[in-house]
Amino acid sequence: MRTKNRYYIKESKLGTWTVIDRSTKREVYDNEINGNDKPLKFQDEDSAWECMDQLNEDHADEGAKAACGAAVRSSDLLGRVLSVSVDVDSVLSDACKPFDYSFDGISRFELPKFDAPLRDGIWSVGLIVGPSGSGKSQLLRRHYGETEQPEWERGKAIVSHFENAADAMNKLAAVGLSSVPSWCRPYHVLSNGEQFRARMARMLAANTSFDEFTSVVDRTVAKSCCWAVQREIRKEAMKGVVFASCHRDIIEWLQPDWVFDTLTASMMPRGCLCCRPPITISIEPCSRSLWSIFAQHHYMSADLSKSCRSWIALWDGIPIGFVSTMPLPSGTTKNAWREHRTVVLPDYQGLGIGVRISDEVAQIHLDEGRRFYSKTAHPRMGKYRDASPKWRPTKHNHKVAKYQHGTLTTWRARENVYLYSHEFTGDVATRPTQRCMDAMNNSPEEEA
Repeated sequence: MRTKNRYYIKESKLGTWTVIDRSTKREVYDNEINGNDKPLKFQDEDSAWECMDQLNEDHADEGAKAACGAAVRSSDLLGRVLSVSVDVDSVLSDACKPFDYSFDGISRFELPKFDAPLRDGIWSVGLIVGPSGSGKSQLLRRHYGETEQPEWERGKAIVSHFENAADAMNKLAAVGLSSVPSWCRPYHVLSNGEQFRARMARMLAANTSFDEFTSVVDRTVAKSCCWAVQREIRKEAMKGVVFASCHRDIIEWLQPDWVFDTLTASMMPRGCLCCRPPITISIEPCSRSLWSIFAQHHYMSADLSKSCRSWIALWDGIPIGFVSTMPLPSGTTKNAWREHRTVVLPDYQGLGIGVRISDEVAQIHLDEGRRFYSKTAHPRMGKYRDASPKWRPTKHNHKVAKYQHGTLTTWRARENVYLYSHEFTGDVATRPTQRCMDAMNNSPEEEA
């Protein structure tokens, strides 16, 4: 608790701040601004401190209590009207005359009345949406603040800005930036979409606020990143994360718990917060020459085996992913194939497309009567397969080849660094009898 003169501020158990009148030992109320008999509440200490200072300066004037509502930095019209003044020179006057526009040098804007939901630990995601110039940024800053942008060193890879490698991999993959080559680059050479995801990876936490959300990225990137971000927020049980954006197309992908529309100055009804539209992707056999589109985004060698089969994933006719497979020579397992390369373009990462196109190609092999194996070092894909009923772990799962001499490979467990090794078995309900073999004890040693 901090005190000064007649008024002081106090923090509640919910994390909000109120101004207390020392003479009455009661909270300061603001009927005119709130429209009801509620105390002034602030989301941050600095705003409450500013209000308290104003009250202490004018405590003899009872009207001063109403003049500092809702974290006001402007003293004009109870704080909901913003104003700025300029010099009225001859150029300005001459520019206004043809339009009969009367201008006194002061521009005014009245903010929409916003009964901002408190960060009470109940809701996870909030969104303030509306056209440019409608007051979104002001409402966000006044009620929720704005999370500070991180700094990036030009001589360091983006992964080097995190606490450790595990922290970097988890947070970057969580926002859909799963391209390992992009992790190794400095921030300033990344695309707009990759920079956007990298910033989100470092900034996203409970009670954070983001202005101009998705404003500078392609709409496909915006949608895929919104889906990845909201999924991470809910997975980690984060609360009180607020976004402000001029784009309404992200609502169904961000799936907020509430949306305030500055155009109508009202909360959108719950029925408008619809579910994400379905994503329909087609997978077609293709020439291995199309690998050139995807090679730079894969974490392994850009080389592609001449004996591989290849498929391309299309979304509305646009290439977004690539999968290749190749035969798996084995003295114990007949007619076996393995996954060779799977990659999704960065703009489409974060939607779970990679694991699904991998599953689909694996199913194609099973339908052809082949057994299908895959080994990956990518933690997201590996963990997906660990939990999926369509994949069975082999005896090499969670191990890494320490060295290889000729055809002899020695497998050893390695703490915190795994290779994930699985056999695809498909859906249990449609699994042929021959696929029910114990892959833990009878599986070939797939090559990475």
